[in-house]
Amino acid sequence: MNIAEPFATVESADSYFGARAYSSGWTALSDDETKAQYLNLASVIIRIFAYFTPDDEEEKVNFDDPEIVEKYALAGALESACLEEALHLVNLGKDPTQTLKVLNLGILSTDGTTFDHSFVADILCPFAVRILKNAGFEISSEATGGGSLQVGILSK
Repeated sequence: MNIAEPFATVESADSYFGARAYSSGWTALSDDETKAQYLNLASVIIRIFAYFTPDDEEEKVNFDDPEIVEKYALAGALESACLEEALHLVNLGKDPTQTLKVLNLGILSTDGTTFDHSFVADILCPFAVRILKNAGFEISSEATGGGSLQVGILSK
């Protein structure tokens, strides 16, 4: 199975996270192979949940096509979103392809007795979503908690 190239390289990620605050999760990774796996997964997630339809086109375009990326100046946004999503995946602290059971269940209280049955966890981190939207991408509502705002405030 061929996996498309990630939108960022390990070298660009190390440089970016070397200067970015709150990136100790990335800088603590010890080998390039693990870093590349996170960048690959972040890129796959972006490919699945983001799409781009330019103003001069009626259909969404393939943003894996280098000509499309150059024509619409998408490289910077794709790289930045990939980097932020990769950091988000690293910071989950577990297998990034599996969600936490409490998130799947929609547990709203610290004692685990209050549930929100409509809860849907984010797949794309909010920062990656904002980067992509600012560049003109559209994001599937499935990637952002079903399109609803998830707030972690509880009241009795």
